Amino acid sequence: MNTEELELLTDSKYRNYVAAVDKALKNFEYSSEWADLISALGKLNKVLQNNAKYQVVPKKLTIGKRLAQCLHPALPGGVHRKALETYEIIFKIIGPKRLAKDLFLYRYNILNNSLPNAQSRSFCFPTFYICNVARISQEPISFPHVIDAFLSQEPISFPHVIGTSLLNIV
Repeated sequence: MNTEELELLTDSKYRNYVAAVDKALKNFEYSSEWADLISALGKLNKVLQNNAKYQVVPKKLTIGKRLAQCLHPALPGGVHRKALETYEIIFKIIGPKRLAKDLFLYRYNILNNSLPNAQSRSFCFPTFYICNVARISQEPISFPHVIDAFLSQEPISFPHVIGTSLLNIV
């Protein structure tokens, strides 16, 4: 947890948000079929959207792992689409600066091109990422450096952003 998140813990509404995220994540543990995963993702999406004002996603490591699991090639396209919706919600909430910092949490399994159905197969996460960041930040982004970030094993910064250094992490 960073200092901003620790400060937020003094807010009772934020603590309720963290508890709601925990509860939504518990739904993944009790999933026995793909329809349960879609339901769990829907509940997580609702919690995230209802608390977007915080611009922080609690339990982001666990959420990143669950989203990666939902993109497993053996799962149907509906689960993949719902997981991609969740990524999009998270990207909107955290914004491009925090996304650049937390990208290592959300990149697992998302470069996999073996997704089984045609809609999922045409999905390209770097393009998805760039489109979301461009829509949020209105700033052009250097694609090769985004690819480098995906291959990195640790938190990254984007010193080569074209234009302003919006994604630089100091």
